[in-house]
Formats: sequence, structure tokens, C-alpha cells
Amino acid sequence: MILTKAASIAFYVLFFILLGLFSYLGFYKKNKVFAVFAILLPILVAGFRFNVGTDYAAYSRMFDEIMNETPNKIWSRFITGGSEPFILLLAVICRNLLFGRWLFFAIFSFITVFFLYKAFNKFDEKRSWLLYTASLLILFPLSLNAMRQTAAVAVVTYVLISLVFDKDKKYLKNSLLTLFAIFLHYSTLLFLPVLIVPILAMKLNYKRLSLYIICALGIALIVLPILMPIIVELELLPEKYTSTFMVYDSATISFDLMIIVVISVLYYITRKHLNGYSRKTNRVMLTMMACGIFYSGLGLFSAYIGRMADFFWPLNIIALWVIVDRFKDSETTKYILFLLVPVLYFVASCIIMGNNQIIPYQILL
Repeated sequence: MILTKAASIAFYVLFFILLGLFSYLGFYKKNKVFAVFAILLPILVAGFRFNVGTDYAAYSRMFDEIMNETPNKIWSRFITGGSEPFILLLAVICRNLLFGRWLFFAIFSFITVFFLYKAFNKFDEKRSWLLYTASLLILFPLSLNAMRQTAAVAVVTYVLISLVFDKDKKYLKNSLLTLFAIFLHYSTLLFLPVLIVPILAMKLNYKRLSLYIICALGIALIVLPILMPIIVELELLPEKYTSTFMVYDSATISFDLMIIVVISVLYYITRKHLNGYSRKTNRVMLTMMACGIFYSGLGLFSAYIGRMADFFWPLNIIALWVIVDRFKDSETTKYILFLLVPVLYFVASCIIMGNNQIIPYQILL
């Protein structure tokens, strides 16, 4: 069954309305049945899709190939680094199960929605339903086209929130989850330094934190145009990564200016802790958004590395709520203002990510 463009948009609108309702009743009102529905709904929509999203075609081909491959051939995929370990393991398991292909895609969606909810619930139990719904407005379309990376984003977000806000850090558990995220998508390795950034930031003088960030990012983005050609010339990285390197000298200057403006605004907004949010929370959000800007800046020089900015979407959602929650408006007005950004982002996704990336939505019956 293939939905038209208008029908696909109507389908997604209904999907997110139900998602918000189920999340509110399940996570905020503590109704276990609706909590299951809130988790299950995106899994069903992602799992039952047919030829929707770039990952669907790529992994359907890989799934079909593995169906007929010998154990030695599958092992060679792992040794050569052609596929992450979890992808191969899951494909091998699902190929012998009923509805194996559907299960293959559904499991990635489950990982994404489960760890996102757990992370948001750990941060703010009362607002987890709102943060969960808003994050999926942004990440759900992405998960149809980068399902491995989106699943890794969710796991790493949970680890980061645990490391920063939990009194009991549970380093072994979080290390194993980080390893799991790496096995989901190797790009997680590029995100690992970020896990220690907010912890270090909390030890700095809060009033000087913004200045340190501005200086560090400004220097980095000035040096990068010089450094990137050297990396390419010395062949320090595989061709897969260096082939995406670009040099935009004029863009570097403008991006430095943008960094200063954004960080200055964030510092002004978060310099005092209001509405129950501590300096610790504001400090972490400020630092993490700065890191997100840094990875976006790397996208000026490497399109592949620039994708790492997607790892910051859940944290940006949290930071957005911390900012909106400072307003003195009613709760309803705050919700509307807060959801405006992810809703507009989803509309932009529908416009940009067409041609079977999101629309038309279709399932195989």
C-alpha cells in the first residue's frame, strides 16, 4: 500500500498526535498500557515500512545477501570492517525468523525510542513525555535514513545523562553501553571525547566557562582549514573519510562569528538557575550545545564528520526546554513555544527528504 504525498503527511500528523497523547498518558500519568503504546507506536511505523528511507534499500540488499552467505563470508565482513558487529549478528539471527526483515528494522527503532525515553526520564521525570515527543519529531525521519546512527545517538545520550546527573555513575554499565553504541555505528568513536567534556566543565569557574568555549572553538575552526589538507596529504585517514574533506576559508570566519554570537546568547540565558534547574544543569547544557556547534563546524570541512552533529539533537531538545521553561508564561504556552522548533524541523524534513526518504510512506501488504 502506497500513500500519496498528502495522505503520507496526514498519516505522520496523526502519528505524532497519538505519540504525544500516549506519551503524556503513559509517562506523565503513569499508565503502563499507554506507556507501552508510546514505545510501540514508532516501532511499528518504522518496522512495517516498505522502501521508505535510504537505509531500507541498503539493508534490504545486505539482508538478502546474508541470507545466502556462508559463515566464512559473514566473518570476512566483520574482519574487514564492512559492517558493524551488531548489524551482522542481528541480520544472521533475523534471517531464520518469521517476519525477520520487519524484526530487523523494528529492533533498531526499539533501541532508539527506548533509550531516548530512559535518558529523558532520568533528566526530568515530569517532562520526559514532552522531551520524548519533541525529539522524535526531529529524529524519527532521520531514523528512517540513518537507523544505525540514530540508535547509537539514543544509547550515547542515555550514557551521557547517566554520567553527568547520576550520583552512582556505574562506570562498568555505561562503558558496556558505549561499546554497544560503537557496535551499532562506528561514528560513535568520534563522539567519545564529548562524554568527558561536561564533567570537566563542571569543575571550571562557571562565569569564565563561556569565554573558554568561545576561545577553544574559535581557535579550532581557524586551525582546521590548515590542518585538513595536511591530513589528506599524509593519508592519515581512510579514503572513505578524506574523500569528503572540503576547505571553505571564507565560511570559517563567518562560522567563528556565529559561534561567538550563539555562545554569548546561551551564556546570557543560562547564567542564572531558575525554575528548579541547577547551575549544574545549565552548565552541562551550555557546554554540550557548544560541542554541537563544534561538530557542525567540522561539517564545513568534512561532510562525514559533520553528521556527528546529529548526536546532539536530544541534548539540544533538553537545552531548548531549559530555556523555554524560564519564561513566565502558562504551561500550555510553554509547550506550544517549545514544540514549535521540532514541528518546523519536521515540516522541513518533509519538504527536503522526499523521494521515498520519508514520503510516500508505504508498507508491504
